[in-house]
Amino acid sequence: MFTHAYIISWFGKDNREKRKEYHDIQVQWMLDKGLNVVILSQHYNKEEYFEHENVRYIDGPSDRVLTPGQARNVLLKDFYNSDVDFAIFADNDSVLYDHCDGPEFINHINLNWDKYNFVDMAMPINPRNEPFNKRYKEEHDLYFNNHVFKKTGNCKGSLFFLKNIKKHYNKEIYNADEFDIGPDGGILGGEDGDLALQFIVNGLGVYKFENVVLKEMGSDTYSTWSKDADHRNSITDPMHEMWYERYKQHGMEIKNKRIQRRNFMKRNFKRPDKLVIPYIDNSLESLFDV
Repeated sequence: MFTHAYIISWFGKDNREKRKEYHDIQVQWMLDKGLNVVILSQHYNKEEYFEHENVRYIDGPSDRVLTPGQARNVLLKDFYNSDVDFAIFADNDSVLYDHCDGPEFINHINLNWDKYNFVDMAMPINPRNEPFNKRYKEEHDLYFNNHVFKKTGNCKGSLFFLKNIKKHYNKEIYNADEFDIGPDGGILGGEDGDLALQFIVNGLGVYKFENVVLKEMGSDTYSTWSKDADHRNSITDPMHEMWYERYKQHGMEIKNKRIQRRNFMKRNFKRPDKLVIPYIDNSLESLFDV
């Protein structure tokens, strides 16, 4: 069942108050969805903790700041060693818009949990890269009566969904430490995309969840690692090179410094390419019970 959310949180040195404001909105959003929230907190001041009985903190080390991959690994270990089935993993400023099934998707998954056995990892639509309004309008019945999952070979770590693969398959997969340090001494990034690739080569299902849309409240304005387009390109090139080196034996190709996933996906993706899962809203049934 879908019961938890896991958040990595570091407010950085600048814009701490704004980051905390977004984070508080996020935590309340998750609590309102009925989720238990686990937060990997880094270098918090006493007043920055969110006090609630369904919020649990794991404090990071006091002498250093964990990279996003390292921080997520702490939460992954906690998740894998729990009885939780399915959870959100997120940065500390990300939620979902109320588009399509955004308001009720957790309830719908829980009402039909046995239908989601192929979904091991999933990402919401990223509205920066993919339009969705036209699709929802033209295919209204498809998207407003079913959960639609399409295979993908990527993951954006801002927010994604994960099945407890230790509980269900006796597997544990973590973010690779190769992405912790980039050529400029900062983090390389790409550990989130690499996690998806690891899932795929382990025969697991990685999908884009087309009924929900990512909302990043902080966006690039408050990024702790992406300064501008030139800086992004300077770390994106070696990130793709790292992906290629790690998965070329699995069919990964590279062209113009960007990986080409087509042959990789053809060779390694073992789940159905597309899932259409009808959901049933039983929320009104109790009104008619005798």
